Amino acid sequence: MLDNVARADAEGFDAVLLGNIVDPGLRIGREIAGIPVLGLCEASLLTACQMGAAIGIVFSNDKH
Repeated sequence: MLDNVARADAEGFDAVLLGNIVDPGLRIGREIAGIPVLGLCEASLLTACQMGAAIGIVFSNDKH
């Protein structure tokens, strides 16, 4: 993932969006890139905090 962040930065992309809900490498990605690096989890939780008084997260640990 960090290789892709570095490549996007080098190739002139405007931003990087991480599509994994736990935002792996988000902080490090922000450190190595000069473009915005956004995580779906962080963005979703921030929006939820702004819209409501309480939020909850449901995780599935279903192993078949």
